[in-house]
Amino acid sequence: MKFFVALIIFTLFNSSAMDAQIDITREAFFKATNEDGIKTFMTRASALSDEYMLYKAYKGAASAMSAGHASGVGEKLSRFNNGKKLLEEAVLKDWYNAEIRFLRFAIQSEVPFFLGYSGQLESDSQIIIDALEQKKINHTADFWKKAITFMLKSDDLKSHHRNTLTKFKTT
Repeated sequence: MKFFVALIIFTLFNSSAMDAQIDITREAFFKATNEDGIKTFMTRASALSDEYMLYKAYKGAASAMSAGHASGVGEKLSRFNNGKKLLEEAVLKDWYNAEIRFLRFAIQSEVPFFLGYSGQLESDSQIIIDALEQKKINHTADFWKKAITFMLKSDDLKSHHRNTLTKFKTT
């Protein structure tokens, strides 16, 4: 009996620590607007386990974002391709996860066109909108407020998606 109580306490503590870790990583993602911010985000994302697809997606986003600050074309391409690979694995294994889809949308909307990584902007937007409309995600949560604002600022968002997302924008 003592073993089971200890196991439950450990599980609850571990779960709380993981929640805090992902919340810090989410915040670092939105602050990754310059080289220092990207380095901080990379450090936070690297500390996440590969066990969960959401964590893998954050690692992928961090790797792709860090490519712009790498030295040399080969290193830039390597980091970008690694990030792309991790994001795509996460999407394939957790297809309807709106947060993973947002991370991919964010990366695809920001990478240079010549990299050819923009083909899923429409489908990612639709998955996010579906999740919002079905109340699978809370549009008033800090993360989603920032995500919706980011998407609305994107030139890659289709007008019909922009109109729908605007309904979910809160201050």
